[in-house]
Amino acid sequence: VTTTRLGRVDPQIKKSTIVKKSKEERARINTQGFEESILLDENECLLEGLSSNFFAIIGETIFTAGAGVLSGVTRNIVLEEMTAEKFSIDFQPIHLKTLPQLSEAFITSTTRQVMPVVRINNQTIGNGSPVPITKRIMQVFNARFNQEFEVIYPGY
Repeated sequence: VTTTRLGRVDPQIKKSTIVKKSKEERARINTQGFEESILLDENECLLEGLSSNFFAIIGETIFTAGAGVLSGVTRNIVLEEMTAEKFSIDFQPIHLKTLPQLSEAFITSTTRQVMPVVRINNQTIGNGSPVPITKRIMQVFNARFNQEFEVIYPGY
């Protein structure tokens, strides 16, 4: 992923203005081979993606912004599962300068579910591959997803 200073006026509401603003950013990241762009706040803290929520792991603690982000269904399920798994969660965004300290990172969205992030702004995260905490979160999310959600077939 990469980062951008493109911000939401009111992150709790999905407004069409962010869609319009993000169109250019999506075009930019697509041509550069990025999956997502993480929004930075005025203090250079990583908040959320254009269409995802962002989580960073330092040591055994999972960081994610508690305010200034759109709380999605997938994010809420992930937070519930992390709580059930007794992970340490800090609802503070991480600063851009702390990227070298991250051992893991991931994004969540309806279409991506839980997707590991191995590089931010060309800074390799941890050892460059998903490691235990992200893998465990992927497992518990997938188990819950498979248990609770039903397949809908077109035309039925």
